[in-house]
Amino acid sequence: MGDKTVVDHMDLLKKEIEELTQENGELRSELRDLTRTLKDFQEIEFKRKHQDRLRLEADSLKQLEIDSRLRELETEKCKTQEERDRAE
Repeated sequence: MGDKTVVDHMDLLKKEIEELTQENGELRSELRDLTRTLKDFQEIEFKRKHQDRLRLEADSLKQLEIDSRLRELETEKCKTQEERDRAE
C-alpha cells in the first residue's frame, strides 16, 4: 500500500513539473513579446524626440532669421524717418 502512495505522489509531482514547465515556457514567451514591444516603443520614442529636437532647432533658426530681419527693418525705418525729417 505504501508503494502505491509513493508512486501516486511521484506521478503527481511529475504532472506538476510538466505544468510548471509549460507555464514557464508561456511566461518566457510573453516576456520576449513584452521585451520586443518595449524595444519598439523605445525606438519610436527616440525617433520622436530626435524629430522634436530637429524641429526645435529649425524653429530656433527661423526665429533668429525673423529677429535679424526685424532689426534690419527697424534700422531702415529709422533711416527713413531721419530722411523724412531732413526733407521737411
